[in-house]
Amino acid sequence: MPLTTALLISTLYPCSQAREIELDYQKFDISVYKKTGPRDAMNRIYIEKIMVKPGGWISKDSTRKIHAAMGKHYQSLFAQGRDCRPAPQGGAWAYEAEFDEVQRSLPTMSIVFNVTSACAGRHVFDKVGWTFDIETGKQLQPIEIINRYVPSLHRAGVHTNGNFLRLNKEAVARVMSYLKPEKKKACLNYFERANYGVWLDEEGDVVFSPVFDYRYLNCAGRYYMSAEK
Repeated sequence: MPLTTALLISTLYPCSQAREIELDYQKFDISVYKKTGPRDAMNRIYIEKIMVKPGGWISKDSTRKIHAAMGKHYQSLFAQGRDCRPAPQGGAWAYEAEFDEVQRSLPTMSIVFNVTSACAGRHVFDKVGWTFDIETGKQLQPIEIINRYVPSLHRAGVHTNGNFLRLNKEAVARVMSYLKPEKKKACLNYFERANYGVWLDEEGDVVFSPVFDYRYLNCAGRYYMSAEK
């Protein structure tokens, strides 16, 4: 087995099982949504899910709406996994979407997953997040987050691309303004071409997560903008 494949597999298959987590007296259950093989096997899909437990700061009605929205995201993730294939020359493949964290910043809550895959010889390490209004249970779409928390960025040039956002040159310059000049230069082409996942973190900052591209490994990560007052 090639070293890169071995390293990827060790990343894809950490020990995981059904578990309960708690955030500010609100409990959640993490379990398996769907899998096509054992947790530590190759050539399989593994998708987790999160369920809000009753008795915390999320109402029953909001819980129902959050579960409904997340159910659609699990279906989408599993569909992506079903498209995963080995490289033309053969070898291992895998697709995994695993719960990472819940981030609360009133009046919102964000659910973040790690998505890692080895499909057709391409390795991907991504984070995806979804933000919900706690009181209503409604999911905030990325463009809604921009309009509500950093409206000046929309004016600078932002448009939707499915569940992601694209940023024009001026918007990229604003989001990446705090980076060192050498990183801006090295990553500019990537930043201007990327699709961005967008959610809110526990500080109420807007998170921009460009979709992973192995050619720009050093540019991957999460980038932040403070909410405008």
